[in-house]
Amino acid sequence: MLLLGILGIALAAQSGPGVLGFGMGSVSCATAWEPVNERASAEWVLGFWSGRNWERGGQIGLSTDRAGILAEVKLACANAPSMNLTQATFKLYDRMSKDRR
Repeated sequence: MLLLGILGIALAAQSGPGVLGFGMGSVSCATAWEPVNERASAEWVLGFWSGRNWERGGQIGLSTDRAGILAEVKLACANAPSMNLTQATFKLYDRMSKDRR
C-alpha cells in the first residue's frame, strides 16, 4: 500500500500540462493491469467513472455493470498498451456517452 502511495505521488507529476492527476490513472495500460496492480486499477477506473457521472449529472454505464465497464477498459488497453489508464477509461466513457449507454 505504501508503494502505491509513493507511486501515486510520483505519477502526479507525470499527468501532463494543465492536468493534475493522481494514482493509477497515470500509468500505462500495460502496467495498470499487471496482477499486482489490477485491484487498484479497477478501483481507480470505477472511481473515475463515478466522478465523471457526478460531474456531468449523468448515468453513463447503466447499460452494463462494473464488470462490463472494466472489461471494456481492459479491451481498450489491450489494443493500446502504452496508452495510460486515464486515456483508456475516458475513451470508453466518451464513447458510451455519445451512444447514450
